[in-house]
Amino acid sequence: MTKPTLTYFNGRGLGEVTRLILTFVNVEFNDVRVDKIPDELKATLPFGQLPLFEDGIVRLAQSSSIARYVANKHNFAGANAAEKALADSFVDSASDVITPYRNATDDAKKEKFRTETLPKFLAIWEKTLTANGGKHFVGANYTWADVAIYNALYVLSINGYEDVIKSHTTVQGFSAAFEAVPQIAAYLKVRPASQF
Repeated sequence: MTKPTLTYFNGRGLGEVTRLILTFVNVEFNDVRVDKIPDELKATLPFGQLPLFEDGIVRLAQSSSIARYVANKHNFAGANAAEKALADSFVDSASDVITPYRNATDDAKKEKFRTETLPKFLAIWEKTLTANGGKHFVGANYTWADVAIYNALYVLSINGYEDVIKSHTTVQGFSAAFEAVPQIAAYLKVRPASQF
């Protein structure tokens, strides 16, 4: 079986959810990190951009498609069609938080994100986690939804929103428990530091 390769820039960014999924499901992969896209690679990229995932079966671009494919391939997307759909919806909710965070380029937008957008989603996540036993967003086991939300929470925590997250104890406990999963804990210890 071909060892999968994920090619992305030398940062967390749009490649990190896939890295975390592969790590969680204990799949060894080539983690190729580049400072810029080599010209010879750029000419062959499906959309001319990274990330790129290759596993001998598919050569796939677009970060959400890659993560969804990897999750489905390794039975990490949900136990049935309903769970898979719910997991997808929570992955989308993580994007609905990260996108306005990235777009908050002035003080008014940052304040709106801090006082309206983020608290709204944290309250939904808190309620969902509590109703589902506090450990997972969907079903009885971790899915890629948990990875996507954990990653969003991590990004926000290190960028000045830890105080908002701390007011949601179940969400905060979820993040701590996810980081304590042995293979995730081992990865986080050696993950290269990056600004994005």
